[in-house]
Amino acid sequence: MKEIIKRTISPLSALLIIMLGLTYFNTFVTLRISLEGYNSLIIGPLYASYYAGMMIGAFYMENIIKMTGHIRAFSLFASITALSIIFHSFTNSPYLWIPFRFTAGLGCAGLFIVIESWLLLLSTPSTRGKVLSLYMIALYTAQSVSQFFLNSV
Repeated sequence: MKEIIKRTISPLSALLIIMLGLTYFNTFVTLRISLEGYNSLIIGPLYASYYAGMMIGAFYMENIIKMTGHIRAFSLFASITALSIIFHSFTNSPYLWIPFRFTAGLGCAGLFIVIESWLLLLSTPSTRGKVLSLYMIALYTAQSVSQFFLNSV
């Protein structure tokens, strides 16, 4: 088990950090929209755009990973996600947030695909279940812990 953890610490650490930020940001957007008092007709498309980006990204990001490799693709998707989240701070318009959220969804889909495929490449058929269980532990731990950071804002 120590050998598995040693080989997978990099992608699992990246997943932990990414999910801490993404889950915090998604919850923060929910609170921000509630405080601003936006109409529910804009809230639906705002949230749907993120998941539409995730869905479309799940189909098309594999080709980018094949062309560039895991490390470069990870850098690209992390940059896309970070930039789209930073662009949220430039405006309060939920209409402009829709393409930003869509782009963040594309980047997140790419990040998840890179990390999961990286982990699967590092595992053997006999260790695949253990590696994916470590992946899920890191994912759910980060999602749970990130909620506690909302009290600091």
